[in-house]
Amino acid sequence: MIPPPDCLAREDDPCVYDHCGYEPDWEDLAYDLAREREFEETVSHIHESKRQLRHYDKYTDRQLWRLNKQAGSGTHYVASEFQFDVDADCLKCQKTLNIM
Repeated sequence: MIPPPDCLAREDDPCVYDHCGYEPDWEDLAYDLAREREFEETVSHIHESKRQLRHYDKYTDRQLWRLNKQAGSGTHYVASEFQFDVDADCLKCQKTLNIM
């Protein structure tokens, strides 16, 4: 996102960080809503695939392979796009080093 033109591009200027009180327009809000829905649908699909994998006696080997592949690719997509860990059901955090 590009800050409004009335902001000064100085590091010590607080306007650089808050974008001069910039408020998102309807396009930004629609994009955020679409990303949130995509995230929820993907996580839901991953959980459904994993649930189906638990009932392995109902499916052929090829179907189980496809379900596993779908769950794995969905997990990778959510992890890379949204920094979300599906198994732990939480957002990933950067690890900090404790230097003494």
